[in-house]
Amino acid sequence: MPGGTIKRGETPIQAAERELLEETAMAGGPLLYLFEFGGINKRHHVFLFETHDEVEPVASREIVRCRWFLQTKVSSLLTSVPTREIVALLRTRVLPASNAGSETPGMVQAAWEATCL
Repeated sequence: MPGGTIKRGETPIQAAERELLEETAMAGGPLLYLFEFGGINKRHHVFLFETHDEVEPVASREIVRCRWFLQTKVSSLLTSVPTREIVALLRTRVLPASNAGSETPGMVQAAWEATCL
């Protein structure tokens, strides 16, 4: 999930739009604020960005590569504990009626997190 620190003077949604563009070259779609997740030292503002499955993220600036993963596979990836917990919340509580738990993408749903200290 793209993510980053909220800069001085930015709102969480502005930071989300900036980080999504910087890290994946994706923009244009509306972001939907889902929830705030409290980590040990950070608050994570989680947004939903919907795109069609033929749209591919492109690594840019701060990252070397990016690609889609099935949400059920995130637990097997090397990620932070907050990222795993956020994905688990998305799958079980926030998006259960959608295709979020589906093994076939259809409409790919990518969550974004903005963090601040």
